[in-house]
Amino acid sequence: MLLYFAAPLLCGAAVALGMAHAHKEFVKKNRILVGLHTDKREAFINEKLNPMIYSSLEYIADSVEDLIDYLKKYI
Repeated sequence: MLLYFAAPLLCGAAVALGMAHAHKEFVKKNRILVGLHTDKREAFINEKLNPMIYSSLEYIADSVEDLIDYLKKYI
């Protein structure tokens, strides 16, 4: 199993996520895309994230602990 982490300094998180999502859809169907939501500002009215970001992820953790707990079932 490979884990991909978006690299916002290299190309932007949305671009990296889009590339990972496309790879999952067309090449590696069993890929799992998860996110860690650390910026608590609202992107849109009554929405935590841009819909293009959250619709590409299977799970969005609100803390590192939640993310670790979620990933433990894949180890």
